[in-house]
Amino acid sequence: MAATYRQVEHTADFAIEVEADSLPELFEAATRGMFEIILGSPPKARAAELPNWRPVEVRGADLGELLVNWLGELLALYALETVLPAGVRNLRIGDGRAAGVVGFVPLGSAEPETELKAVTYHDVAVELRDGRWRARIVFDV
Repeated sequence: MAATYRQVEHTADFAIEVEADSLPELFEAATRGMFEIILGSPPKARAAELPNWRPVEVRGADLGELLVNWLGELLALYALETVLPAGVRNLRIGDGRAAGVVGFVPLGSAEPETELKAVTYHDVAVELRDGRWRARIVFDV
């Protein structure tokens, strides 16, 4: 089954719920969901745009903290360098770290619809239930 994400109602902030078969798919779907909030539509790399691939690694005490730190790192790179993640390769999650190679493309002329200030620890949850990984993440706007 494909990984999914959806926006959910949350007072004064944005939140998404994510579901996937594996932890790497969960993190990737959460990344797509976060950038869909920012852009107002699913992020798409332009066909002619070749990603600049580079390693990204974060640490955390548990899966919730790892997910928040992963998304926070990508949000910081977006804000500082005006780049969008176009794909993730070799994402490994375990032993208190999430590490992979992320392909970034320039934001270009895409106009952000929503400014996210931060990925929060409020209400964060990552769990394995009925054979599927599920997460809830809240974003500060």
